Amino acid sequence: MSTGGSAIDLMSSPGPVAADQPRTASRTGWIVSPLFDILFFINIYWVLAFFPFYASADGEPYIQFWMAYFLATPHRWLTLVVAVTDRDRRYGQTWLFVLIAIFFAIVIGVTLWTTGDFRSLLLFYTIFLGWHFAGQHRFILKIYSGKSDVGIGWMEDWLPMIFIMYTSVRLVAFVEPMFHFSWINGLRIVDMAMMAIPVSMIGVELVNFSRSRIPKLLYMLSFFLLWSAVLWAAHLHLNVLASVLLAAVTVYHSVEYLAMVTYYAWRRQELGSKGMFQVMARNWTLIFAWYVIGCGLLYSFGNAFFVVACFAINTWASLLHCAYDGMMWRSRDRETAKVFGMDGTPEAMPGQ
Repeated sequence: MSTGGSAIDLMSSPGPVAADQPRTASRTGWIVSPLFDILFFINIYWVLAFFPFYASADGEPYIQFWMAYFLATPHRWLTLVVAVTDRDRRYGQTWLFVLIAIFFAIVIGVTLWTTGDFRSLLLFYTIFLGWHFAGQHRFILKIYSGKSDVGIGWMEDWLPMIFIMYTSVRLVAFVEPMFHFSWINGLRIVDMAMMAIPVSMIGVELVNFSRSRIPKLLYMLSFFLLWSAVLWAAHLHLNVLASVLLAAVTVYHSVEYLAMVTYYAWRRQELGSKGMFQVMARNWTLIFAWYVIGCGLLYSFGNAFFVVACFAINTWASLLHCAYDGMMWRSRDRETAKVFGMDGTPEAMPGQ
């Protein structure tokens, strides 16, 4: 995701607009603009995972350092930043956010104290993370449906959730030895049945094709193809490919989330309640750039000298990231839908 002003200039339509000020664009189905969406929501470059220069022979991606410290970590902690600074995203339930933070802190502390690691949380974490990944794709899909004035109801609500959650658990069951049970082989039939979900949803879009639905169709093709590739890597027992695609999923998810919050910040410059986050939103380019750099440097330093503590704190942040996101981004809430332009309000574009 871009943090520099010049990169944002390339994604903006020309026009004499002040820096960091939103402006409107015609309803073409794109969330921000074709270039921005293709790079940061559709994430077209995930296909590079199939090229030999993406990872070593054992499946270790060459971008591992940058992915871990300057993508995954900033995207995870950004949820906490938004939750603390933006009261609109707490929906008057600050007490619940605090209780959840305390609860997961206790879970992390007790688990580390009694077992010495977090392997006992792996299955729960996998299901929780799969639900979170699926929920984020569903939310972005809802935005695209709002931009194109068309949705497919329950299919968009539940089918991506089922497919991505299943694929997440299927992948971990394949790569993690502790889940190598004999009955896992029976899931190979379920794998093939699950492919009906992306095929049917993409088929509906093609049957009802229109120009305004092109961005939504491209988004569906991108994330469904990636997750289908992950499923088939597990299905065919392709260990190296599974590792590489897992990295691609991490990059896709992190970049998409950073882009989503950036779009939200651009819209919040004028919409929503006043407060700390709106002040931040009006200076988003500078704040976001320093945030990503600072977060990456701080985590790399902490991981070098305080490995266990750093891992525990980031596991706590990851659990809160998953929990809070399900609470903060409610597509059925009128004000949330308005800020994200799901209700027909014009798109906000980054200024020059």
